[in-house]
Amino acid sequence: MSASVTSLSRALPKPKYTGEEEDMPQSRGSRIIGAEELSSQVVLKASVLSSSRNSTCANDSAFQRNGPPPYGQRTRWRPRTAEDFGDGGAFPEILVAQYPLDMGRKGTSNSSNALQLKVDGEGRVKYDEIARRGHSESRIVQASFKDLIPLRQRADAGELNLDRPDSETVAQTKERTAQALAALVSGQTAAQRPKQVQGRSKAEPTFVRYTPANQMGDTSKKQDRILKIVQRQQDPFEPPKHKIKKIPRGPPSPPPPVLHSPPRKLTAEDQEAW
Repeated sequence: MSASVTSLSRALPKPKYTGEEEDMPQSRGSRIIGAEELSSQVVLKASVLSSSRNSTCANDSAFQRNGPPPYGQRTRWRPRTAEDFGDGGAFPEILVAQYPLDMGRKGTSNSSNALQLKVDGEGRVKYDEIARRGHSESRIVQASFKDLIPLRQRADAGELNLDRPDSETVAQTKERTAQALAALVSGQTAAQRPKQVQGRSKAEPTFVRYTPANQMGDTSKKQDRILKIVQRQQDPFEPPKHKIKKIPRGPPSPPPPVLHSPPRKLTAEDQEAW
């Protein structure tokens, strides 16, 4: 959660009733209601529980349903589990802390990749987060008409310091620029160099003493052997045997913002010219 949303949540008052210490007689999740309380709303899950097969009275049967009760019957009802919310969100008329789909509950891991709604210092929604998705925080994304206005002509720019930087700042910037250019040049030259260069020098052979062991019950005396290990000659035109793995590309450049001029009323002269 961003800093602006955190500050906004801190400014809001805490809920008057949290519902944690309240002892409710209703069962959590599924609940049993009578046939007379069944309304015309959509029944999410119903099952008939009868005491006997031959009984035909409606009072002897009950329905088990998940979801919130109908309007007018929520006097002392409190949503506790995810089934109580059904497919909707929280209930504003119930003044308790509610967590539909465990959203906002502390200690729960959120695996969703949905973008969070963020606002700027003035409380307006930052829609440039869609274009900034997958990029670093240092990338500059211009997604509003305000970004095209020069800083000298902005009303909220404040005091602009246009003084020439000192020698230390210039030297630091020069050093960082030189390091970045050197990294780019070294990467380009390293890609053009051959990976493996076979020289003319041959590796010296290695001699190993080998003593045969008793195999298949053979107890006869065996003589030691001297093995000469020589490096095999490699074909320089042999293709590589390892599998080349393709690395997925990084995110592309953010899309250019589509900026329109403010709408203007069509005058009589424009109509005639058109």
